[in-house]
Amino acid sequence: MAKADRGDGGRFVRSEYSIDERYDLVAAVARKARPDAPLQLTMKEFNDAAAGVAAKKKLPPKPPRAQTIYASLHKSWPTIVKEALDSSRNVQQTRAANERSEPALHLDERYIVYALRRVAMEIGEDFSEDQYDAARRELIRRHERHPGTMLVEILPTSGQVLALADNDWNKARRLAGLPVRKAKGRAPALPLERLIEHFFETKGRKPKAKEIRPYGNDELGIAVPDPAGVKWHDWLERTRAARAERGLSFDDAGPREAERLSEDELSALIASATPRSRWGHWNEKANVLAGLVEYVSLYDRRADLRQGHYIAVYAGKGWPPLKAIDQHYGGFQAGVKAARSAARRVA
Repeated sequence: MAKADRGDGGRFVRSEYSIDERYDLVAAVARKARPDAPLQLTMKEFNDAAAGVAAKKKLPPKPPRAQTIYASLHKSWPTIVKEALDSSRNVQQTRAANERSEPALHLDERYIVYALRRVAMEIGEDFSEDQYDAARRELIRRHERHPGTMLVEILPTSGQVLALADNDWNKARRLAGLPVRKAKGRAPALPLERLIEHFFETKGRKPKAKEIRPYGNDELGIAVPDPAGVKWHDWLERTRAARAERGLSFDDAGPREAERLSEDELSALIASATPRSRWGHWNEKANVLAGLVEYVSLYDRRADLRQGHYIAVYAGKGWPPLKAIDQHYGGFQAGVKAARSAARRVA
């Protein structure tokens, strides 16, 4: 799902790329930058040529950087290039595998209610996340032939639904008035090498084994995966290999200045992280307010402080989940209003 910004003359132009458009752009850049060996396209070559290729293909402006595509699709860069260039690639399967990475900046709970009820009308009330996504794609396909329909814009993916519902599919179903399904268990934590890379970029050095869990749990507020019996040296080597694949170093002296990741790229590294459970902490209203004050102080006057924006940026920040904000303030905007007042008193 693509984000829209207001362009020249007040018209709306899309500023984010759908998954299909990301693959199309990678393929076009590979053929342009590496005509003799497109499969060998590097991230740097993509970043250098993407804007020009996007303009010629009349794709949205400001194409994503290779590092952003890599982080959002959760695949190696060579795999992404190979899939993009594969003419036999099953577009529906590739989209389904990546749907949970798409942004959800403009959505709120009304979209959950409409979308889940709309799908229930098609396939019945008892459906999983994957079954929901399959029904969503079929609805969009059927309506594409009718001018004026915009189901692709108003039916969020299952990942976007989960982002709005605190990673709880049953909460989404309850909002839509559907019966609760048996829980499937907790979502997996993000790959450990991504957390190691985030530490490396943020702290300017490689982490020690004993530092990584407090860093993820306490500083970022996210779940940290179990090392699964792999030695720490091997995890560092995996991180080195992942960065080398993207043309980046992993030196003992820290990241090289010319290779430092942007703020967006850092956020993308941990975008798939599962928030650490801190319900005892969030039961205290003062803790919820403190987190919201940080959010307001950082983004007020820089962004429209809506629920959708908060969902897009709060992962890994240690800020309260929407459920805790609702618990104490009865709604997101009421929490933002309280945080603004508190921030003014501190100032």
